[in-house]
Amino acid sequence: MKYIYIVIMIVSSLALSAQSIPIQLMVVDQNGFEMPNTQVKLRLTMRGDTSLTMGQYQEVHNVSTNDLGVVSVDLGEGIVTTNSQVLAIDLFSFGLDEPYIKTELDTSISPASYTNLGWMRYRYPLVARRALRADSSRYSDTANYITNEKIGWYKDSSETNEIQYLSYQKDLQLLSISDGNSVEIVTKNKYFGSSGSLLDLTNKDNGITLPNYSIANKSYLYGYSGSTLYRAPMTDPWDIDTVNFPFTILEVFPTDSLVFGYLTTNSAQIKVSDLLNSYVKTKSLPSAYWSQLDVAYRNNILSIYSYHSSYTRYLRAWDLDADSLFSLAVSTDQYFTTNASYRKGNDVTIYDRFTGQFVSNIFSSSNSYTLNSVQIDTTMTKMSFNTSSSSYYRGRSLRDTASSHGDISFGLKTSQQGNYLNNPLGIELLFISKNPSSSYSYADVTSYSYYVIINPNNINTDKSVTEIYLRDFDRSHVEVQGSTPMTILGDGEYLLFFRNAKNLFIEGNYYSGDFMYRIPFNQ
Repeated sequence: MKYIYIVIMIVSSLALSAQSIPIQLMVVDQNGFEMPNTQVKLRLTMRGDTSLTMGQYQEVHNVSTNDLGVVSVDLGEGIVTTNSQVLAIDLFSFGLDEPYIKTELDTSISPASYTNLGWMRYRYPLVARRALRADSSRYSDTANYITNEKIGWYKDSSETNEIQYLSYQKDLQLLSISDGNSVEIVTKNKYFGSSGSLLDLTNKDNGITLPNYSIANKSYLYGYSGSTLYRAPMTDPWDIDTVNFPFTILEVFPTDSLVFGYLTTNSAQIKVSDLLNSYVKTKSLPSAYWSQLDVAYRNNILSIYSYHSSYTRYLRAWDLDADSLFSLAVSTDQYFTTNASYRKGNDVTIYDRFTGQFVSNIFSSSNSYTLNSVQIDTTMTKMSFNTSSSSYYRGRSLRDTASSHGDISFGLKTSQQGNYLNNPLGIELLFISKNPSSSYSYADVTSYSYYVIINPNNINTDKSVTEIYLRDFDRSHVEVQGSTPMTILGDGEYLLFFRNAKNLFIEGNYYSGDFMYRIPFNQ
C-alpha cells in the first residue's frame, strides 16, 4: 500500500527554555483517508542550507498518530542521530538567515525506509528575530523601535480588526463568518444517504456458534433450523435459548408469538404454536406432495399457498381464532407477495391473499413485461417491481392509468442485486453490489455498494420511494473484512449484523468488531 503524507504545519515558535520547535503532520493513505492510531517513525533534520550538512542537527521520534491521524512532536526533544553534527538543538547555530527543516516519515518502522517529504523553511517568530539582535544597538526601547524592521511588518496597529463573528441562520442551515465565507450545515448526509443507528456488540462474543438469525421483535433475535427455535437478546446474540417443536419450522412471527411448520413425516399436516411451544394446532392440506409453501400472517389469519405443479396449486386461509381452514380460489398464473397476490393478463390484477377478493387493476401490461421482485403496498393499489426487459426498479399506482403502460422509473438500477428482505407492509430491503466492470453508466452501481429501502406505499406522495443506506461501506482499505452481514427482519426495522468486521466505512467513519446496523422503515 502506498501512503501519502501531508505536513500540516511547523508551528512558528521556539520555546527559549525548552529549546524546541512544535511540528505537526497528518498521515493519510492513497485514497486520502486519515490513518488513525498508526505507529510511525519521524526523522527531522535542520540545516542552515539544504545543500550543506555542516552544522546540521538531526533527531528521530517513534510515535503514533492520534485518533485523527495526526502526529505531534517537538523538534529538539527526540533521539539525536549519529548524522547530527551538534548534540542538542540549543547548540545549533541560529543565524540571521532562517534555517530549513527536512521531514522524513517511515510507517514500516524499519531501519532505512524513510520517505522524504521535503524541506520547509523555519520562519522565526517576532520575538526570536529581536533576540538575535538583543545585544545590538540597532534596536532601542522607544516608540520608534520598529524603524529598523522591514516596512510592512507592523503596518497594522489595530487591536480589533482581526476579530470576526460567526452567525447561524437556522432556516437556511447556514453558518457564516463576517467578511468571509459560509458553509451549509445539513441534517442529512447528502453523500452517504440516510442514517441508521449502530448497536455495539463488541466483547459479547463468547465463542458459541451463532444460528442464522432471520427475524426479530423489539427485544429478541430469532432463528430456526429443523424443529429447533433459537432466541437471544438483541443486545447479546451469544446468549442463546432453544425451544424444540414437534414439527419442522417453516415461518416465525415473533411479534405475534406464532410459529408455523409442518409434520416432518407427513407434510400435508401443517402446525402452529406459540414461541414457547405451549400448544399445537393442526390442519391438513389437500396433498403432502407440495414443493413450495408460501405463508403470510395478518390479524390472526394465516394465508397458506401450496405449489404442487404448474397445474396444481392451493390457497388456504387459516382463521386461528375460529381454528377453521378455508379454501380460496387460486389461478395458475397467480403470484404472491407478503400481503397480496396478483395476476398478469391485460392488466395486473391485485387480490387480497387473505380473503381472495379482487382489489384493483394497476396498469396495462400489453408490452409483455415479465415482473420480478414485486412488492405491493398496504392499500393494494401501488406496486414496485423489476422487469426482465429493463434493469430498473419501477413503480405504478392506480392514479396513473393515463401513462403509457404505467411505468415510472425510480432511477434505481438493480442488475447487481444481492440479498433482499421484504415485510407485510410491502417495504423491501435490497443490497446493491458495486461492479466496476459493468458496462452500465450508473455511478451508484459501478462505483459503490449500498443498501436501499424501496417503499411502494410512498408512490404518489411527497415522501421518497427509495432511501439509500451504507453507501460505499465496503470501500477499499488496506485492511477490511466482514462486509457481508447477517440480514434480519425486525419490528419496524431491518438489522444488519456485522461480525468480526474490520475497517468498514460507515457514514464517514471506520468501524471494527461486532455490531448491529439498524435501518428503520415506516409505512
